[in-house]
Amino acid sequence: MIYPSRTDTFSGTLSGQSITQTVPVNGGADFAINGGGGIRYYLGQSGTYGFRTEAKFYKILDGAFSGTTFGKVELGFFIQLH
Repeated sequence: MIYPSRTDTFSGTLSGQSITQTVPVNGGADFAINGGGGIRYYLGQSGTYGFRTEAKFYKILDGAFSGTTFGKVELGFFIQLH
């Protein structure tokens, strides 16, 4: 996982006073693993189009985000060209 250096700014109110805080975040590259799978449902007899769903996970093994695991799920329509 590669991420750039940046500066984040946070704003809020504390005891009726407006405050702003900036925090520098160092960039880097952390080793990560990922995996996942999906299912396709074909419509009609041609097997050319249908719906799909996929799930993936990512686990960061070292660096600033070590031990973080996150995932995503996607749904969509597909057309398969032969």
